[in-house]
Amino acid sequence: MHITVTQSISMGHRLPTYDGVCSSLHSHNIRVDVGITTRAFLDFKVVSERLRDILEPFDHAMVLHNTDPVINALRTLPGQRLVMLSVEPTTENLASYIYQEMRDLFHDVLSVTVYETDKYSATCSAESTVIERWYEVSRG
Repeated sequence: MHITVTQSISMGHRLPTYDGVCSSLHSHNIRVDVGITTRAFLDFKVVSERLRDILEPFDHAMVLHNTDPVINALRTLPGQRLVMLSVEPTTENLASYIYQEMRDLFHDVLSVTVYETDKYSATCSAESTVIERWYEVSRG
């Protein structure tokens, strides 16, 4: 059997190497579903709290690649929440990051799905290509 826990946040980002509108600053209401295998009782609230802790830095923040030149301009504005990643903040990379963080807490994580819209999502799971910790998250 498995359980699923869902959290939602609002987050901004841009993909500077993308050839299209996503290279502009924009935002999404992100939904994250985490599925965990369980052989016994696993408290939904505990899983939900850990997921909320992982997502908190991203909530209402602008998430950017740490080499993005926009960072310097945003730092001059008061009260800006910035998160810099060592990779572009794609939905796929966010799913991978959250999956790794949840796996550190709950070893039987089946999958993490990040929905950037109702129509578009990315899923990371144990069946995915081997994921290395190639990212770094820092707050600005």
